[in-house]
Formats: sequence, structure tokens, C-alpha cells
Amino acid sequence: MLKYVAAGNNYPESKYLSCILACCYTLVTPDKRRVKYSIESGTSMACPHVAGSAAYVKTFHPDWSPSAIKSSLMTTALLVNNTSNDDREFGNGSGHVNHTQAINLGLVYETSGEDYIKFLCSIGYDETKIKLISGFNTSCPRGSEKGSPKDLNYPSFATQVPAKQSFRVEFHRRVKNVGHANSSYKAKIFSSTSLASILLGFMP
Repeated sequence: MLKYVAAGNNYPESKYLSCILACCYTLVTPDKRRVKYSIESGTSMACPHVAGSAAYVKTFHPDWSPSAIKSSLMTTALLVNNTSNDDREFGNGSGHVNHTQAINLGLVYETSGEDYIKFLCSIGYDETKIKLISGFNTSCPRGSEKGSPKDLNYPSFATQVPAKQSFRVEFHRRVKNVGHANSSYKAKIFSSTSLASILLGFMP
């Protein structure tokens, strides 16, 4: 059975707006009803499989936060062939779930509630809209409106760049060691093009 980490909606309000609209024909032979189409509310079929995988990881690491579990599933997922999907990673999400590997990793991207508040502020949400999502009164931290949504401490990287022009983009991420206390990690970059130069910088 195939299981995918669904692309979905990365915004925090997606947990309240998890339903999608799907059009379908109702021309099943035993079904005597005949309409051209119907609209049903539901989620991607990846959802129950990924939810089960998250529960599996939680049994091994009950102290991990939801964002840590999500990070473990996303960063250990197996890459899938994107050539058949025009949306590429945006259509397939992180890839094929590898839940056995997700319980044995070293680093996770921990995303806090404050991180999401700063993210919402950076895309222009005001206190009223943020309250509708968070359920409590809060204000945008000073300077957060000048931030960038690409700096959300999320286990993926994406930005919009100008076509046929040179560009420079910086991403900032924090990782948390959930492996052995004295672990050492080495970063590797895999690129499908020689036209881009990618540099990594680290701070303790």
C-alpha cells in the first residue's frame, strides 16, 4: 500500500480547514441514483496513513512534540519520481513515508506556536485574524512584520525567484538533536543542476 506525506496546506489554520472539495461521478452500477456529479468533503487518502505513522512514532518517542514527529516523517520520507506530476514536490509532498526510519533519526525541525505567530504576522495577518486561528489574544512581536514567511522553522525550503536572473536567497533554520547527546552530523548537498551554488552556515 502506498503512503505519502501529503503536500496539503502548510499554514497552521489547515488543522481547522482540513477538508477539501472533490468532484466525482455517481455512475456506480448498483446505485440507481443518477446525477452528473456530486461534491463531497474529505481529506487526502494520505491523511489516515500518515496519521497512523505519526502514532507509530509517538509510541517510541512519547516526549516528542507534534512538530518534531511531523519533521521526522518529512525528513526521512523516500523521494518519489516527480516526472509524472507537473506539480513535482508540491503535488507529492515529502515523498513515501518511511516510518521505521522516522523513529531513528538525529535532528528535527521544532516549530513552536510563537514561530507560527511570527509567520502569520510576516504575511500580513492582524491580531483579529490570528485570534481566529490560535483561539487566544496575541500581538505580533516587534519587527515580525518585516520577517519573511520562508524563515518559518519548517522542514522544507521554498521561495519565489525571478526568471532568467541571478538571485541570492537565505534560509534560516534551527534543528534539535534528538539522537545521542554526543552525536556529530555532516551536511551534504545533492543538486540536480550545476547552475546554482548552495552554501551552508552553522551556528551553535
